[in-house]
Amino acid sequence: MTTNSLLKNSQPARYGVENTLKMLMYCRVHSAFSGVFALSRTRLRVFQQAANGHIDLTYPRQKGVGLLEVLIALLVFTTGMMGLLSTQLAGKKAGYEATQRSVATALARDILERMQANPGQIAAYVVNNAGDQENPLPMPATNCEQTDCTPLQLAVFDLWQWESLVMGVSEKQGGSNVGGLVSPRACIFREDGAVSVAISWLGVTSARDPAESVCGSDFAGLYDAPDGAVGNNLRRRQMIMSTYAGVF
Repeated sequence: MTTNSLLKNSQPARYGVENTLKMLMYCRVHSAFSGVFALSRTRLRVFQQAANGHIDLTYPRQKGVGLLEVLIALLVFTTGMMGLLSTQLAGKKAGYEATQRSVATALARDILERMQANPGQIAAYVVNNAGDQENPLPMPATNCEQTDCTPLQLAVFDLWQWESLVMGVSEKQGGSNVGGLVSPRACIFREDGAVSVAISWLGVTSARDPAESVCGSDFAGLYDAPDGAVGNNLRRRQMIMSTYAGVF
């Protein structure tokens, strides 16, 4: 059977131009190797079945690959976004902790400068656990910003004003203090000519309980981590600044 007769009997209108062209290419390639256009009965039967629509000679098409690629891309994107959010959250916590420590450092320097300006009343500045909003220092009878004060009156006024800065009384929002430190406790010690200012506050995450000073540690549950025992103080942050009374 020749190629022309094969194409004539294959009824190309039934199976399309694509299969016809593939049959023609197959015949030409086969003739190049065998030198004849005649096909075996098996090959002829395959072409006849394809012509009748029983066999599709087109290449099989893949299905579902596009959806799989979309799911993989979505997984990669979700994983990346979760990592990005975790990094931003950790950075925000670290930035907040750094801000609190900077505020504590500025407060310690402030009270030391006040003591330096009033060197004769160093003992009057000694205080323990200042900054308790439920039990603040009493307001002094004399406002040293408006009238002249004695050195002792100035020490009492400085200490009261400094505690207000520690608690953030000057900044309020909705009736609550938003300035200063979170749950602060401030202590001023004097021993053997040395003066130390220790300030504790509530941290965001759990860490080591600072053992350098006991300032604020005797308040049960104030600095406790929720996943620890009572009195663990794992969220207590602390800054200590020391100097000598002789420099005043």
